[in-house]
Amino acid sequence: MDILVFSILTNFIYFCCGSIISNNKKNDFHSQFNIYLIGLIFLAFVSLLLNFFTALDPKINSIIYFIIFVVFVIKTKFILNKNNIKFLLISSFITSLLIIYSNVNRPDAGLYHLPYVSIINENKIIFGLSNLHFRFGHISILQYLSAINNNYLFLENGISIPLASAVSFFYIYFFYDVWKIIISKEKISSAKIFSLFILIYIAFKVADYSNFGNDAVAHLSFFYLISYILSNNIKKIDLNIILVISVFAFINKTTLGFIFLIPITIFFLQNKFNLKNFFFVIFSPATSLLYLWMIKNIIISGCAIYPITITCFKQFSWTNTQ
Repeated sequence: MDILVFSILTNFIYFCCGSIISNNKKNDFHSQFNIYLIGLIFLAFVSLLLNFFTALDPKINSIIYFIIFVVFVIKTKFILNKNNIKFLLISSFITSLLIIYSNVNRPDAGLYHLPYVSIINENKIIFGLSNLHFRFGHISILQYLSAINNNYLFLENGISIPLASAVSFFYIYFFYDVWKIIISKEKISSAKIFSLFILIYIAFKVADYSNFGNDAVAHLSFFYLISYILSNNIKKIDLNIILVISVFAFINKTTLGFIFLIPITIFFLQNKFNLKNFFFVIFSPATSLLYLWMIKNIIISGCAIYPITITCFKQFSWTNTQ
C-alpha cells in the first residue's frame, strides 16, 4: 500500500511541475501525458542543477518538493479536472505494479546506478568521479530523479519510483493511442499502427521492471518522438517538444545521439533554411539542459560525452582517456 501512495505522490509532483511550466490548455489524454512527462523532465533539470551546488539530501529534496507544491497551488488554485485525476491514478497504479512485481534489481543497478544515487544524496558533483568507477561516466538523468525522490516522506523507498513512473506514462500513451481505434472507431493511420507495434514491443521487452533499466525510458522516448511526428503535420509540429524529448532520450542513453537529426531536420523544414531562428534553438531550455549535462560529464570524467575520446579535455588532471 505504501508503494501505491508514494507512486501517487511522486506522479502528482511531476504533474505539479508540468502544470507550472506548461501553457497547454487542452484537456485530452495526450495533453495529460505531455504535462506529466514535461514535469518529470523539468524536475530532472532542477535536480541536476542543484547538485552543482549541494548534495540532494532528504532535507533539500523535501524543501524543493514543498516549493513546487506551493507554486502549483498559487498558479492553479489547486484545481484538478477529471482527466488530471484519471491519468494520475492510472499511471500511479501501473507504477506501483511494476515495482511490486519486480523481484531483483538488474546488475547495473547494484553496480553503479544505486551507488551513484547514494553519492548524489551525500555529495555535490565530484570532480573526477569516473576514476573511482568508470561506469559512473555512463550515468543517466534518471539517477538524479531517483536521488531527489529520497525525501523525509518517502525516504529510500522513493528511489525506485521515478523509473517506473516514466515507463508508466509511455505505457498509457501508446495503449490509449490504440484503444481510441477500438472505442471510437477512429481512422486507422500510420501513427496508430506504429503505436500498436510499440505496444507489442512493450509487452515483450518493457514489462519487467527488474530487467529493463534506464534504456527502456530512452527507447520509449525515441518511439514517442516518432509517434508524435507521424501524428502531426510537419508545419504543426512543436519544435520545442521535439527538442526536449530528443535531449531527454540522449541524456538517458548517449548512443541515441543520432536522434538530434530529427529536430535539426524539422527546424530546417519549418524555417525554410532560415538561420535567423537558429539562435533561439541553440539557447532554448532544452539545449540548456543538454549543455548542463555536458558540463556535469566534464566535471566527473573530463569528457563532454563520455567515453567518446574526441570530446575529452586531456589537459584536465582527472581525465583518463584509457
